Amino acid sequence: MSHIRALSASALLGLLPAVFTPAQAHPLAYPDTGVAGDHFQTALNVSHGCDGSPTVAITLKVPPSVILIKPQWKAGWALTIKKGKLETPRAGLHGKSITERVEEITWRGGPLPNEAYDTFGLQLVLPDTPGETLWLPIIQECQKGAHRWLDIPGPGQAWRGMHAPPPFVKIVPKAP
Repeated sequence: MSHIRALSASALLGLLPAVFTPAQAHPLAYPDTGVAGDHFQTALNVSHGCDGSPTVAITLKVPPSVILIKPQWKAGWALTIKKGKLETPRAGLHGKSITERVEEITWRGGPLPNEAYDTFGLQLVLPDTPGETLWLPIIQECQKGAHRWLDIPGPGQAWRGMHAPPPFVKIVPKAP
């Protein structure tokens, strides 16, 4: 029996390189799959600093297709929300019109050591575009340097091959 356990443990250890690929070093959204048009909660997972330097700010460039989004407040981090006017107002809740949207969210504080990770939560309404990918470009500022996670792949291009891909959410169709 202990021989089987040893084989199982060695098989699991053999899988570690496949599970912890270099893409894991990129910021990720978790969960990364949501239903088109639904309210959705996710978190940006930041797993390292900039060449060993602690993270002091995360700025999300909110995609234009996202009209409603709310960041999670974090102790030890200041929150800045930049808004812009919508060209065409949209219908909102309780008969109100939506006339502006969040364009950028910045968490500034920490610092988040290179040896640790943290998550930056978001609530949003996903675009009603099943089959598409919602890219969440971020800029990660550190005490020394920065990472610009802005490389959105073009048609037919894999995100894993990109130098600095942003986190993303795959949008799936509503259940029938």
